[in-house]
Amino acid sequence: MKRLVLLVVWCISLVFNLIGSDIYQKGTLKLIPDNTFAQGCDWSKLFTANLPTLPQPYMETREYLALAPDNTIYVIEHNNYNAGTVFKFAADGTLLSTKADMSGKVNPSVWAKHLELPAVNDKNELWISEYARLNRCNGQGNVLATTKLDHPIADLLFLKGGGLILSTGYSIALGQGVVKNTVSLLNAQTAKETVIARFSGKPFYIAMPVKLEGGRGMVGGILGMGMPSNVGKLFIAGTPEGKLVVGFSDSPEILLFSSEGRKIGGFTLPIQRPTLNPEQKAQAVQRISQSLDSLAAGKKASADEIERAREKLKEYPTALPYYSNLLTDDQGNILVFLTNPGNSAIVEFMAFSQSGKALGKCRITLPQGVSLRLDGRKQMAFRDGWLYALIHKNVSGKEQVQLARFKLE
Repeated sequence: MKRLVLLVVWCISLVFNLIGSDIYQKGTLKLIPDNTFAQGCDWSKLFTANLPTLPQPYMETREYLALAPDNTIYVIEHNNYNAGTVFKFAADGTLLSTKADMSGKVNPSVWAKHLELPAVNDKNELWISEYARLNRCNGQGNVLATTKLDHPIADLLFLKGGGLILSTGYSIALGQGVVKNTVSLLNAQTAKETVIARFSGKPFYIAMPVKLEGGRGMVGGILGMGMPSNVGKLFIAGTPEGKLVVGFSDSPEILLFSSEGRKIGGFTLPIQRPTLNPEQKAQAVQRISQSLDSLAAGKKASADEIERAREKLKEYPTALPYYSNLLTDDQGNILVFLTNPGNSAIVEFMAFSQSGKALGKCRITLPQGVSLRLDGRKQMAFRDGWLYALIHKNVSGKEQVQLARFKLE
């Protein structure tokens, strides 16, 4: 009898996975918005990214989302003025609460060290990274306990039925521009980390002393990273059964781990590394050159530093990361979003099973006036057949950040 029950469960699971995988063979998918979702939210006033009064030129806001097992949705907004806000939404998109943390003083020389990335565990506990600290919070975003680490946190997630997974990204040997990344399993009570994977890359960068406004001293300015980005990123994602998927976009390798941190599989992406064409490279170099011109005109850097930077600019690479983002769907399939330099309107991804079987390559047709940030973590997540996403939408000629959900058809 027990074997029969297990067989029935296996068959149901197999059919469900086949149905979920077939959609990726269509080639072109549409994002069909749920127009009833979050109907009562006034997006023009909710996120500070939508407001026209942001201090410049150092202000940058980012929003990140996390889905909780109890169907609530958290969105964290933070900026590099040391301030952040926690938004809690109901399953239908109704705003339940807002918790603002404006304790940081306006100081553009201090990079974002307050509320950053969210994750929710099986107990519906909200955790938020804060540079090199982890905050366990209540549902409103109030900090209940803090775990201090000796390194910054690039991403975090809880595996189903498992522990807390961290990815870290940090630079060492700045003169050589080496960037090292790790993935680790963390015991939040003891702060003991077990590293399960290591990655390293050597992105193009230009570093120089730069004078800040208001006599704030000097800062190591880094130019050329992100125009378009040639920096490999570390991505982590969980599957419904509690496995960990890891990818470093400087490499075509995808790795799978158990919830205990044991490597259990992996495969190589059958994709070629994208490159900039000569025109795209020239545009990227020109933008950086214009930044150097501005620094020189404002005497914010020495003539020698400017000249060294111009020489370095001749080495601007054409190679780009293999992909721009990675996430898992409801069935545990792995979606790898492709890099399309110079055309952010094209959203393409390849879907793979956990064994590496190609399920299809798809292009997503976005609703008019809607764009997705594909180069950031925690911008999209699947649940119960819905794709939840933080979108950028053109409303009457103005860009708004909104939380939305879609069906893939």
